[in-house]
Amino acid sequence: MRILFGLLVLLSTSWALYESDAGKIDWHDALIGIPRTEASTIAPRFQVSSGGSLVVTVSKSNVLAAIHPLNGAIVWRQSLDPKDVVGAYESDLNRVVTLSSPGGSYLRSYELKTGNLVFESCLQRLESGRLLEPHGLGQGLAFSTDKISDVFALTNGYTIRRVDGLTGITKWTWTSEDQGSSAMFTTIIATEEALYAVGVTKSFASLTVVVTSLDPQTGTLISTKHVPSKISSPSDILVLKSFDDSLPVLTWLDNGVYALVLTPEFTSTSKQVSKKPYMEISDMNIGKIGTFVGKKDDGSADVFRISSSTIALEAVGEFTSSDHVPPTYAGGSDKDGIVFVSRVHWSDTLKLASCEVLAINSTRDKGVMTAFTFAYDPQSHGNIIHHAIETIVPKSMDFVSRILLTTSTGTLQLWFQDQLHWNREESLSKIVNVEFIDLPEQKSAETVLNGQGFLSRLARQVHETKGFPKYIAQFGRRFLMGPKASSVSARKKQSDPLYRDAFGFRKLIVVSTITGKVFGIDSANGNVVWNRLLHVPSTVAAVVPFKLFVVSSVTDGKLPEVVLLADVQHSLDLREVVAYHFEALTGNDLQGVEPKTLTGEVLFHGSAIDAYSTRHGEKRSITIIDENHKVFVYPKKPTMENMVSSMYFSTESAHHELRGYQLLPTSNGTDHLVAERWVVSFDPSERIQFIYKHSREPIASFGKVLGDRRTLYKYLNPHLMLVLTENLSVSQCTLYLVDGIKGTVVYETVLPATAGSCDVHATLTENWLVYHYYDEVSPDSIGFKVVSVELYEGDSIDDKTQSSDSTSYLRGNINLHAYTQSYLYPFGVTAIATTTTKFGITSKDVLGKIQTIPRLFLNPRRPKGKPTAEEQEEWLIQYDPLLPYDPRRVISHNYEVAGIHNIVTSPALLESTSIVFAYGLDLFLSRVAPSKTFDILSESFNKIQLIFTIIALALGVTITKPIVRRKQLRQQWYYS
Repeated sequence: MRILFGLLVLLSTSWALYESDAGKIDWHDALIGIPRTEASTIAPRFQVSSGGSLVVTVSKSNVLAAIHPLNGAIVWRQSLDPKDVVGAYESDLNRVVTLSSPGGSYLRSYELKTGNLVFESCLQRLESGRLLEPHGLGQGLAFSTDKISDVFALTNGYTIRRVDGLTGITKWTWTSEDQGSSAMFTTIIATEEALYAVGVTKSFASLTVVVTSLDPQTGTLISTKHVPSKISSPSDILVLKSFDDSLPVLTWLDNGVYALVLTPEFTSTSKQVSKKPYMEISDMNIGKIGTFVGKKDDGSADVFRISSSTIALEAVGEFTSSDHVPPTYAGGSDKDGIVFVSRVHWSDTLKLASCEVLAINSTRDKGVMTAFTFAYDPQSHGNIIHHAIETIVPKSMDFVSRILLTTSTGTLQLWFQDQLHWNREESLSKIVNVEFIDLPEQKSAETVLNGQGFLSRLARQVHETKGFPKYIAQFGRRFLMGPKASSVSARKKQSDPLYRDAFGFRKLIVVSTITGKVFGIDSANGNVVWNRLLHVPSTVAAVVPFKLFVVSSVTDGKLPEVVLLADVQHSLDLREVVAYHFEALTGNDLQGVEPKTLTGEVLFHGSAIDAYSTRHGEKRSITIIDENHKVFVYPKKPTMENMVSSMYFSTESAHHELRGYQLLPTSNGTDHLVAERWVVSFDPSERIQFIYKHSREPIASFGKVLGDRRTLYKYLNPHLMLVLTENLSVSQCTLYLVDGIKGTVVYETVLPATAGSCDVHATLTENWLVYHYYDEVSPDSIGFKVVSVELYEGDSIDDKTQSSDSTSYLRGNINLHAYTQSYLYPFGVTAIATTTTKFGITSKDVLGKIQTIPRLFLNPRRPKGKPTAEEQEEWLIQYDPLLPYDPRRVISHNYEVAGIHNIVTSPALLESTSIVFAYGLDLFLSRVAPSKTFDILSESFNKIQLIFTIIALALGVTITKPIVRRKQLRQQWYYS
């Protein structure tokens, strides 16, 4: 029996992860960013192509993308530089054309099906681009109406070019004589007879409409007309094509609706076509069919068609008033020329979203209105701020619609009538805070949720016996297939508890986004376990999370709890700091007010400087300091008041000073005073860019033993802060290491600024500082550089000051020396971090551009010549100024991980492995083993041979044991 038990123990060890599996991709979630909806020229829309429809959109992350409307998958995306912001785009059956950069300096054309770049044309120098607000003002695009399909581009509000649609070569350029004055064009429209540019010019009391006609073939000026008008903004102007002929009609708001038929010589006169006081007029991408919508203050709207022959409006439909959430309108048309206008709004009475669709047939005087409701959830996704519509007409005027919604929380949804087809949480591209949550073991998770009573535990164990045959089958599969069969599977139901795997790879990632939404993400597969919307008292308030804390964990014997601090801005003068307290595994609000939202507790009015997590025994609390340096503690418990009496914190002052404060309790023990302890004053021309606090991780070794048996003792100060300042007057940046207890500058270095900014990325762990920057000053080594700095105690080797266990006020605590070495790096990075393991024994790798750089290569003590025997004993290799690129260390493999802004690491239960979570535009999670997987089996391990060996030994023992026993018995007899 003991042999069988030992055999089972050996079998159980063979379930371990293979060495080759510990660095593989876990998951990658590609995103496009929160769609831009501020203008119809930039908002999401359906575009019909030769192969079917696509959803084309531009996001706030400056990504141009096409999404498949059937499943929500990204067909293609083009991520542009953050400074190369898209101002306008236009699309047709085969292409998407964009204008980007200040004033529309760059014109690009992409294939609609594939997203391949057809051409890129620089229309003007970036320095000459006008920075207008809102962005995109003074930029416009139009396609020529001839068979050549060229592109007309309006840039800077006064320059128009005709560009070849295949090569991007400019054919002609026209510049207004009024450039730089009060006139500015905002829209262009092309016909066979002329190209019209419509804009505004300033008058004493208001804006006046101005229109210019050009020869589309040569760019010659035909005529200019200043239209007598008074408008409040350029958005009050529409340029429509008449529904009954090809002549365009200029329409604008001026105490009613006015219209002017556009001819090359401007022979017609303007006419008031409606006296109704509309709040807004909009063409909603159906102006090319002569249709527009006049919106009223009460939520109602009228739909008109305009005729150039009679210069009159034809009312084809209306939407009645609504006292609900402000509605959104959209328009579209099908291949047969039927025009559709839709209105979507939330009904507080029905607790459903309502969609009304007006279908306008050219053969009928009035449109046909249909309506339906769908189960939109505003508690999870916020308000609907934009929608696009595409309608299918299987029979005559018997149509069905699919609606693309954009919400205030950055969610993209596609509804086919009342059925939700897909949902994209694009707010995950704007993550503010991240915390890894350790999960409980499977049995403990079920026990916590199901109760710990004897009867419930007995019932659960009896119920689990039904799964014993399945367990045996899985046991054999795990034995034969290894870890590929033993990975943690997704939950079958939403109510099933989360639990960790045997190696601690599975965790819950709690993230908060800039739109005020919180997610719980399963690190095993990237699935969103739960999401919650931060509740605010009014719809006009903006909520921005800024700090996330874990206040209880499974190590405390409790379910994990999280506190999120958010800044709620009601107006310019009214701001509040709110604390949201919820369970990490379920997202349930501990206030218990709303099931799908988090209701916070207002801590104080104003804004917060910083917040810290403190622990006193088993109790944790959060200390928040407001802008007046007043201290607040959450949760507010009397037993926690003494926890912050010795805390120090630092904050910026006037952007060139760093100040440290001490929290002092008052005599009554309920409030705290803040006493200033130190000030670090930088040069007045320096501006603080960021402050990075020292990461507190397990320290396995307090020194480095050299080859000659001497010791370098690490300078371990948990209060170190990394401060980056910028001095653009001399084009340089400075990195400081500051002691947060007394304000002493421990280390500093000056770096060159690049392109007018400090693009420096740095990480600090234990006594090791690594930073990355671009050097354009050094003539012999221009390029990206990585610098490694290690700090050690004392003035030399074997000099120990006990920095790890002494106060920062000791004089000898700042007595240290540094080793520094720089390396050329072939890539630029947008984020940098170091790996983290459970006990800190494993060597640390630096993570940048989703690849690992071993500390062996970044050791600043690498010798310049051939290593000696003592240096070889320390595993020191000869210095090489170029860090080698090893494709095997690129952990993203073939995935295109875009827009990474930050990298967070977390330890697994295996000491060899660190979990890496990178986020920005995309989300990406993987595992790395800096010192290789010394605590798990390799894939080449021959388990079958081991089992056969054990079985053979067991059989040998079984067979020989009675033989040996009989022999020993015979030896005890004496024969005479």
